[in-house]
Amino acid sequence: MNHILRLSFALTLFFAVGFVSAQEDVMDFCTPEATPVVVPSVEARTVMFLSSIAHGDPTPALNFIVAEGYIQHNLGLPDGRESSIGMVATMGGEPGTSANVHRVFANGKFVVAHSTFNVPIMGLEATVFDVYRVDENGMFVEHWDNVQPVMEPNLSGRTAVDGPVIATDLDKTQENCELVVDFVNTVMVGGAEGVDLTDYINPEMYIQHNPTMADGIDGFTDALAALEEANQVMSYNQIELVVAQGSFVFIASEGLSGDADNPTPTAFFELFRVEDGLIVEHWDVVSPIPPQEEWQNDNGKF
Repeated sequence: MNHILRLSFALTLFFAVGFVSAQEDVMDFCTPEATPVVVPSVEARTVMFLSSIAHGDPTPALNFIVAEGYIQHNLGLPDGRESSIGMVATMGGEPGTSANVHRVFANGKFVVAHSTFNVPIMGLEATVFDVYRVDENGMFVEHWDNVQPVMEPNLSGRTAVDGPVIATDLDKTQENCELVVDFVNTVMVGGAEGVDLTDYINPEMYIQHNPTMADGIDGFTDALAALEEANQVMSYNQIELVVAQGSFVFIASEGLSGDADNPTPTAFFELFRVEDGLIVEHWDVVSPIPPQEEWQNDNGKF
């Protein structure tokens, strides 16, 4: 657990938007914005920064993180650029250290990356979702992330990161965003009773990358039933972050997981792929939220 938190503290990037509470907010929230036009692009800056962790090179952090006022939601790192520079230097450069960004996309002031990191110095290989908020100059000004250990392929033989890497259907960003936000609010937050899942999920093709679930709607519902039978909980309280580009919709939610009698505060970072108006693929990174006495900043997970 400490290794997971330490790695989370070390990987600096992620994004946010606000909590969606009303349909009119959803409409505004899901409306595409113009991403800052900078060189390198915000996507390239994100890849360069993440890759720098493998080499211990502070240059991308110096070039792409604002010198003053950098807000950190990784609860193991203090605010400010210097803590990120120090962590890159500490983690990187060791033999076998690697950083692989599998997919990255941006919308407006937010950029999302889905990566795996191998950090031998910590004895850990991890899957990570990162998000940055950028300013009008494309500089990173705020960061969120979620980390979990790399696990074996799931029952359908899928890993946590394989699958399509490029967002398509860019003209459908808003409608795809609204579909996924409605799904999470109705099914995961609302509890799904009486909901026809085929209103949201393609019954013929639902590709699942969660390490404990199999493909298909049945794989999803069977996993939830198994949790209930084992007196385990996976409950969502509310959506906290949303970023969408075309077929990709990223949502971060706050909730509870673990023993139903003593659940753990948990962050759920998820990426959905939408095709022809239905969800066809899902990736996630689930991680406990550390207790407040362990926080190195006062910003909270979100």
